Amino acid sequence: MLRQAQPLVGYRGSPIVGRPEPSDASGPQPGDRAPDCGDLGGDIAAYPLRLYDLLRDRGHVLLLYGDDPAAGDFAGLAAAARELSQDRVEACLLLAEGAPDDGTPLPVYRDGRGEFARIYEARGGTAFLIRPDGYLSARLPLPAGRALAAQLAAVFQN
Repeated sequence: MLRQAQPLVGYRGSPIVGRPEPSDASGPQPGDRAPDCGDLGGDIAAYPLRLYDLLRDRGHVLLLYGDDPAAGDFAGLAAAARELSQDRVEACLLLAEGAPDDGTPLPVYRDGRGEFARIYEARGGTAFLIRPDGYLSARLPLPAGRALAAQLAAVFQN
């Protein structure tokens, strides 16, 4: 029963998650459990993955979403996140189906049916920092350099 009730727990407004950036985005916000979605494809995946498959057995994950690789400096954000967290954040890129791959060194997945974009109400470029417990720590519209740095400093300060 406790396992089934956990998705009902939320931390919005708590100091353990970031403050929402001003935006018109609805969808999951910092402090909400990251919803699962399916039909994510990857270069090495033999079958469609679920978002929870990508998050399983990882620490903090910086999930960078884009419907156009020009939406942001994905590789630069990932490198900054690794540096600011002392290599405790893993990053991956989730592209809308049909968006061109810019040859990024990040693991790239495709939002096959647009389920991620619909559930998360993600448009353009958005960075989602997901905690090891599956809750959103930050939702940041791109470019997110300063806001991401501030959030990572709050989470990983020594």
